[in-house]
Amino acid sequence: PQAVEQVSSQGHAPATPAPRAPQHVAPPPGIVEIDSEKFACQWLNAHFEVNSDCSVSRAEMYSEYLSTCSKLARGGILTSTGFYKCLRTIFPNHSVKKVEDANNNGQAHIHVVGVK
Repeated sequence: PQAVEQVSSQGHAPATPAPRAPQHVAPPPGIVEIDSEKFACQWLNAHFEVNSDCSVSRAEMYSEYLSTCSKLARGGILTSTGFYKCLRTIFPNHSVKKVEDANNNGQAHIHVVGVK
C-alpha cells in the first residue's frame, strides 16, 4: 500500500501545470494575443477621430503606434503598409496631402486629412 501511495503521490507530482495556471490567467498574455490588425484598428479608434478641419502626419501616427506596441511589449507589430490598411478601414473618407517641411531640407511629409 505504501508503494501505491508513492505512485499516487507521483501522480500528483506533475503539479507543474499549477505554476502555469497563474501565467495563463494574467491579463498581459491575453492582450498580446489580440490579432495585430484588430489591435491597430482599435488603437486608431481610441487615439484619433474624424475632423474635416485637421490633418495629422501619417509617419507620426505610425510612430505613435510603434511606441505603444513597444510599451506593451507586443509581438506581431504591423508594417507601415499594414498600418495604413487599417487606417483606410477605420477612416475610409480620409485623404492625404503632401506638406513641405522647411526644417527638413524641404522634404514633404504625407498628412492624413480629416483626422485629428
